[in-house]
Amino acid sequence: MKTYSFTIACAPAEGGRDSDQIIDALYEAGCDDALVVERAGAFIVEFDREAATFAKAIFSAFDAICQAGLRPVRIEPDPLVSATEIAERSGLTRAAISNYVKGTRGQGFPIPVARLDTTSPLWQWTEVMRWLQGNTQAPIKIDDILLARWIDRANGVLPGVIQRFRRGRRHLC
Repeated sequence: MKTYSFTIACAPAEGGRDSDQIIDALYEAGCDDALVVERAGAFIVEFDREAATFAKAIFSAFDAICQAGLRPVRIEPDPLVSATEIAERSGLTRAAISNYVKGTRGQGFPIPVARLDTTSPLWQWTEVMRWLQGNTQAPIKIDDILLARWIDRANGVLPGVIQRFRRGRRHLC
């Protein structure tokens, strides 16, 4: 078994339970391998979960979250990253990333996908990882790229998956 680290952002279900009750319910539902933080009305549940595969870790976490009365909204880390986040995730300096973005070092850095007209555009992390792996000495592993792609795709289908599990399984949402 391998330990997978991930975060699931959750919305509280109806019922008006307070934060302490929800945190207790998460622990009772099997989230003793998670850190729970409440921010802006949402619950951020950070897992270090042992499982045979990443998918099994995610789905067992979903099951426990739903049993505790929360609704999974998305899996993190976020697929959109700023230049600062690119530097942090890749282990490269902010100056190096700035040079890649400007095209003064290397060619073909991915273009931003959001907030193009601001001073802090956002890039698709999977595209950036692939470029960094092929064009820099950043310690980007193919497994990291595949995992980021899996999270990105899972977030895209998450609403439909939750609906199917509601109909077909006893506990998951």
